[in-house]
Amino acid sequence: MLVALGISPSTADKCWISIELSKDEPALYSLSWEQARENRMTADRFLIDIAKKSVPDALTPAWSLTALLDLLPSEIENGSRTYSFRMNKVGDEYQICYSDEDSHNLYSIQEDAPVNAAFKLLCLLNEIKDYN
Repeated sequence: MLVALGISPSTADKCWISIELSKDEPALYSLSWEQARENRMTADRFLIDIAKKSVPDALTPAWSLTALLDLLPSEIENGSRTYSFRMNKVGDEYQICYSDEDSHNLYSIQEDAPVNAAFKLLCLLNEIKDYN
């Protein structure tokens, strides 16, 4: 989904690898998408074993919460106001927003998991950028 928004796979810090001959779901490896692609040709035994079992071009980039947060700007300027990134826990949910010094929110997403809020805010900012 993020790649379709124009986010580079090289920003991903994890990678799903589809394994051939396995009925299991794809495994998530703590490798960047770029590392997983490069390591298909290295001498690292573990990665060579994975590469032999994986379907060609079945590497799917994946982003952790940390990687998603790194993609979000720390501040957004809107007119004469500066809105700063904030993440809060509100009851059982997590809010990620851009607030000014008076606590007015420019953008705010509230979700049950912080990774979902970060993803939705990244999508929202990408959509807004495309239409400005």
